[in-house]
Amino acid sequence: MIKQVKKYHDALNKVLSAIYQTNYSFEILFVLGRPIDNNDSIENRELVANILKPMNARVVYYQELIENAYKAYNEYIAANKQSQPLIDMFSQLESSMDD
Repeated sequence: MIKQVKKYHDALNKVLSAIYQTNYSFEILFVLGRPIDNNDSIENRELVANILKPMNARVVYYQELIENAYKAYNEYIAANKQSQPLIDMFSQLESSMDD
């Protein structure tokens, strides 16, 4: 995996430096279905994170990605419900201005 990260990092660095010259940043994400070496210990996760960090890379697990997206969507829906009366009021104002 380290060789693959280095390959991605070097390729992205080369392309972005050619395009932007300076002031660019990127992050490499590996979306995995299960922990590396099937070792889900906190120590192993920290070890992997520390190895990948210097290359602006990190691991995201598929299940966590889904759970975070679901949580964010639910927060969006809840916020939308709270603002719905305000949205309705603006819609009514807009409709009355058209008349």
